Amino acid sequence: MRTVFSHITALRLSRADSAPFIDRRPAARSFALPDSAPDAGQVEGLGLPPEAIDRPHHVLIERERRRRSAEHVIIHSTAGNTLPHGSILRIGDGGQAHSCSPELLFPQVASLVQRFNLVRIGMELCGSYALSPSHPSGFYARDPLTTVSRMQSYLGKVAGLKGTKQARWALQYVLPRSASPRETVVAMLFELPCAFGGCGLGKPSLNHPVVVTQSIGGVRRRQTYRIDLFWPEAKLGLEYDSDLEHTGASRIARDARRRNALESMGVTMLTITNRQVKSLWEFNKLAHVVAGRLGRQIQPRCKDYRTRQRQLHTLLIEDGL
Repeated sequence: MRTVFSHITALRLSRADSAPFIDRRPAARSFALPDSAPDAGQVEGLGLPPEAIDRPHHVLIERERRRRSAEHVIIHSTAGNTLPHGSILRIGDGGQAHSCSPELLFPQVASLVQRFNLVRIGMELCGSYALSPSHPSGFYARDPLTTVSRMQSYLGKVAGLKGTKQARWALQYVLPRSASPRETVVAMLFELPCAFGGCGLGKPSLNHPVVVTQSIGGVRRRQTYRIDLFWPEAKLGLEYDSDLEHTGASRIARDARRRNALESMGVTMLTITNRQVKSLWEFNKLAHVVAGRLGRQIQPRCKDYRTRQRQLHTLLIEDGL
């Protein structure tokens, strides 16, 4: 039976097997949404990654003639909205399994997750990693599934779709090219406005390339370094280093060469460790250093800023969806 997975199930499918979402195999223009939901056996018969289709499955059908609840499925419909071509992607090899595209699943999950988690999901979709509990680090590297501009353009085509308002809000703060969940957390803590518990220090460029040209013994050498968080206007770079306490001599020498090369280009480099991310006290000390280097101050106008900051920090250091 033809099945279209949506919402949280589509997000989990994009994480478990990103290839169909990167390859972009859209359903035919004549594709019609199913008029009923599959039963549990039919879903199992599709041969999809089991970690991606934990019950209940979220599925999309043409219309809900009668809302029904079942242990294995949650039914959604487009509520009369016409979906643009490319909204539904083919996954698997049998021609029966389909999923909502990254651009469509983003507003779909907007009504199901906390708004800052939605920003985090957007940065994952536009980043070069996917969450995965089956990997030792909790994520793996992969190409971005979409872009901020592509999602913005899509939302303009489905203005009446549920979740578009929340999705537009979240896209204000989605930054491209994040390479890990921790980079996403660090970027959000610095970028989000003080009213939400962030530092309000503007949008850093993530994994920003800096080309360094050096002449040694008459030989010119060009090398590109990527900086985790970079504020171009101040030439300030911030590197996230989760393993700083377990650094060997070769790593220290390599990092020193890298830092010296970047500083020769006028770039000031700072480092943030996992301990500093987890400790709000330690993070705040570094945040004020970053603000000073940017020529700014962290100036919250809300009286309960510390409470809002603690709430945001607690949310972001927890595992996401």
